[in-house]
Parts: sequence; structure tokens; C-alpha cells
Amino acid sequence: MMERKHLEELLRVNGLAPDAPEEDIRSVLLGASLNDHEITAALMTLRDKGDSVVLQESGSRKLFRSGEALQPGEISQLLGVNVVVKEVIFAEFTTDRMTTFYRFMILWLVSVLLAAIALSVYMYMHKIGLFHPAMGGMPLHRNV
Repeated sequence: MMERKHLEELLRVNGLAPDAPEEDIRSVLLGASLNDHEITAALMTLRDKGDSVVLQESGSRKLFRSGEALQPGEISQLLGVNVVVKEVIFAEFTTDRMTTFYRFMILWLVSVLLAAIALSVYMYMHKIGLFHPAMGGMPLHRNV
């Protein structure tokens, strides 16, 4: 985090006042390796009369562009009111308790079972293999 007093100190070291033109402040902040979002937030902090805190990553960008949760300070900055939030960590419950290994085993078992059924039906229809007439225990022709 960067506070207003740190920004003023950075400008003072570079020979600028906090009420200097925006272009001069922007060039100093660019020289300090800040990105555009940080520079915009720093300029807003310098123009603000209060002692607000500049977050390195804009809360609105974090809210709309990522899946990360906002911290209470970021919520306060976005809403402009003080928000007191107790951090509660919820255990992640998963409804799907079947592991990948068990899914693979079930899929393999079902596919082998379906293949065996299909092969048995094919052999029955064409009277081959186990369903060949000679497999019935009786010879195909009798010698009288």
C-alpha cells in the first residue's frame, strides 16, 4: 500500500509540490515504476483532502476483472464508507467426492461389460464361439 505521506515525500524528493501540475506528477510516478492504475489512484489520493490510502490494485478492477475477494479496506474505498467485516473462512465443501481414479475404473468396467455383451450377442446371432451347435455337447450328426 502507498499512503499520501509517502506520495508527498516522493514528490518532495523529486522537487515537486503535491499541488504541482498533473503531467509533472505523472512523469515522476512513471519514473518510480508505477503502472497506469497506480498512477491514477495516486493522483486521486493527492487531490483528495483526507488521508486516504492508495491500494496498488484498484478495487473496482479487482472486482470486475478477477475472481479475487475484496478486502474490507478496498470495500470501504469503493463505497466511501467505513465497512467492518470479520473475515470468516468457510471450509470448501465438494458435492463430488468421487476421485478421478474411481471414475476411470467405473468407466473402464462399464466399457468392458458393454463390449462383452455386444460380443455375446454377435456370437449368438451368427452361431459361432460358445453358441456354435457343436458346443452343445451333442455331435452335429449321428452315426447310425
